Amino acid sequence: LLDRLRKLRQQIVFNELLRSCMSPELQVQEGTSNTNESPTRRFNFEITTESPSYISIVSLPSSTTGAVTRSSLVFIEITIGLNGSILVSSSSSKNIPLLSRLIENSLNIPLSLYHTFASETN
Repeated sequence: LLDRLRKLRQQIVFNELLRSCMSPELQVQEGTSNTNESPTRRFNFEITTESPSYISIVSLPSSTTGAVTRSSLVFIEITIGLNGSILVSSSSSKNIPLLSRLIENSLNIPLSLYHTFASETN
């Protein structure tokens, strides 16, 4: 019974992470001073999965302008262990602790990616 509960928890965490990516488009409103309109930033990423334990993401940070090169892409791997534990690895090693904490606490990949890379550019 305990083994089945661990596998169920793993599948639930995987489903929540995947569901967070299924919104039509993540748009984050950035405030501007004294106006009713605010610019919208789009955050693009591609996701590959192996249910229930692996999610791979290739993301283009919203601050990138001009031609897309391999060095401007960020590669992220999320491994979901039994009991729903999450392990995050990234090609941008300085962002792993923040990204990992955000994903673990929010179970929202787009939101976590945005806040990780927004803090990098601000």
